[in-house]
Amino acid sequence: MNKKVTILIRHAESVKNTLNIFSDIKQKQPLTEKGYNQAQKIAHFLKTISSFSFPNGIHIYSDTDIRTFHTAEIISDALKVKHSVADFESINVGLLKGVSEETVKKTYPELAEKEDLYRLGKIDGYEIEYPEGDTIQSFQRKKVNTYKEIWKDSNSSALIIVTHQSVIGAILNHYNKIENKDSLYRFIPVDFCSISTLAHTSAGDGKIGCINYTPT
Repeated sequence: MNKKVTILIRHAESVKNTLNIFSDIKQKQPLTEKGYNQAQKIAHFLKTISSFSFPNGIHIYSDTDIRTFHTAEIISDALKVKHSVADFESINVGLLKGVSEETVKKTYPELAEKEDLYRLGKIDGYEIEYPEGDTIQSFQRKKVNTYKEIWKDSNSSALIIVTHQSVIGAILNHYNKIENKDSLYRFIPVDFCSISTLAHTSAGDGKIGCINYTPT
């Protein structure tokens, strides 16, 4: 039976995160000094467990966003494993790209209110729609399909996917729905360079392990 572990890691802190703006991959916001240290720390933790936990090796994936790519490179260099690029870009927020959260509250007050309620767990994330951007449903479908394709093609014991909070939320909500029959799209907070895990025997199943674990 083909068993694999997937480790989902949110990228380290970037300049974008200090500005409180919506994502725009074209802005190429690098890691902060704090973010670089976060990436080094998680790389060291993974190095200590990788040699005895994953006998068939590890394959690391990220998208091309500088935040995720640089974090993944730091981890792959420490583990001396392959790093590949896949379609794990953050959600397309359309007209909100590069816009501050404060500005969005003024120009799109209803959307900003829904965002706040979603983060508080008071509404279903499927209710959120970004102007000229992704719907949550289409975004989740795309990212889960990318994930399943990678899982099927890999012979490694573990996949490490360095990605964005929105992608981690999409994948975990998908498998939570299967495992717990939970139809709501829930906000799942994940800290920078935190770990969330899935265990699989096929791409169609997936048992959630830890969520938002940060090694001390």
